[in-house]
Amino acid sequence: MNRTHHHTINSTRRLTPEAYAVLEASPDYRVLRRLRPREPVEGYDATETRLGLLVDVETTGLDPDLDEIIELAMVPFRYALDGMIVEVQEPFDRLREPTKLISPEITMLTGISDTMVSGKSIDPEEVAAFAAPAAVVIAHNAAFDRHFLERFSPVFSTSLGPVPCRRSTGRLRGSKAPSSPTSRWP
Repeated sequence: MNRTHHHTINSTRRLTPEAYAVLEASPDYRVLRRLRPREPVEGYDATETRLGLLVDVETTGLDPDLDEIIELAMVPFRYALDGMIVEVQEPFDRLREPTKLISPEITMLTGISDTMVSGKSIDPEEVAAFAAPAAVVIAHNAAFDRHFLERFSPVFSTSLGPVPCRRSTGRLRGSKAPSSPTSRWP
């Protein structure tokens, strides 16, 4: 059986552009780069924009009733009513020690180990304060993430209504964002 294994390299050392190119060309490696806030787009004022929130969770498994969040990442962004993303703000990224050990399969999938989360916690009040101003919440795999997020903090279930979850479509890369004023989950 031919299996493809992807390796994630977490390193505090900076790689040369040549090293990145070699790794990106290999089918065995996936290069992840830190998302950095960018300068706001000129010409929009706060009254013409809304706050969006891109979220992602890593968990100890697939069942939101039994498994737990071990990492929560949120990236706030401002978008204009025409859908243009005008500012990416400082991200929120926290690890959390679960009540049970992280399985080797989850560590292999996420890159998160028991050592990394040891003694770490995610403050639900900090999460609520960070997420509450968002007009829209977007997740790549919203059908999965939403259940864990709603269980973790009521801020993710407040005034959402019966809105179906969808995966994000990558529209953020194209500098477009949803403009729904009535629901927080597109």
